[in-house]
Amino acid sequence: MTTGDWTIAVAAVASVGAWVAVLVRRTPGKELLAYEPRLRVPWNGAAGMIAVLFVALAVAASTATPQVADTPPTPPSPGESLLDAAGNTLFVLALIGFGAAMIVSGGALLRDLGLPTSWDQAGKDTRLGLLVALLSLAPVYFVFQLTRLVQSTEEAHPTLDALASNPSLAGLLAAVLLAGFAMPLFEEFLFRLLFQGWLEKVEDGALAWGATARPSDMARDADTVGADPDLQATRPTEGRGVGAPVWPAAESVDDTQRRSLASFTGLPHGWAPILGSATLFALAHLDVYALPAPLLVLAVLLGYVYQRTHRIVPCFVAHAAFNLFSLFVTFAAVWTTR
Repeated sequence: MTTGDWTIAVAAVASVGAWVAVLVRRTPGKELLAYEPRLRVPWNGAAGMIAVLFVALAVAASTATPQVADTPPTPPSPGESLLDAAGNTLFVLALIGFGAAMIVSGGALLRDLGLPTSWDQAGKDTRLGLLVALLSLAPVYFVFQLTRLVQSTEEAHPTLDALASNPSLAGLLAAVLLAGFAMPLFEEFLFRLLFQGWLEKVEDGALAWGATARPSDMARDADTVGADPDLQATRPTEGRGVGAPVWPAAESVDDTQRRSLASFTGLPHGWAPILGSATLFALAHLDVYALPAPLLVLAVLLGYVYQRTHRIVPCFVAHAAFNLFSLFVTFAAVWTTR
């Protein structure tokens, strides 16, 4: 076994151990992660369709016939790769900043953007993201191995390919900037915050619910809701009058009733948006992977975390940590064979 194989094996064992610990500590009849209610997002389908357009471009790129050059292109030097990565990172940050400014101008609150409201919350979100990244390793790599059985060719991410073909500290830094920071931030903003947030709004509207919370979850912690100024806010939209309370009165619903609540898709509340954003996320990588099933598994986990917390930091941290682990495996495997 190579260094990369050993690293993956050890990580998979640690991931399985983390799953066992989480399931053992889970309270019977309760969700793995407590649900945190929020307002419906103020943006409409136009913002959500940006993700669809992004995926359409990725699918078109995956089906396009590549042109074969007479001579193979010269790979960029590590310094050039680092400069390109820095430029692309700044471009991605500008796109996210522009998108955030647009939805804030439409009335979005800090909580709508999925940002923590305190440093303590940011620390908890970071720890949750790291745990989710660890939990994701075993199922994602298991599905990855299954896809290798039905694929005739090996596939890898272009960033990983570039790092493997020309390993250097500058190349590693360039890969970290792109795959470990810029792209996870952009994709979580696009697929979880904008698209999944909008899908949750559509689902709640179809069910005529005043907020994105299940009734039993609304009753979970009234003191916390009352203490949060964002949860006390009001917005005169979606049929609410000016000054109308954001949160409906909590109802007493036992667990059997809660589990029977379903959206218009027949799935339990919240799962249609999770699977919708996860599918779109996987399709967005068709230009890299012909069978993006492992990424679908990762995206379902990320979507679940977002649906329960409605914060983007744990999703970003989990996504970035997973990508960084993949980079470390590739770099360590190549570096030890030099």
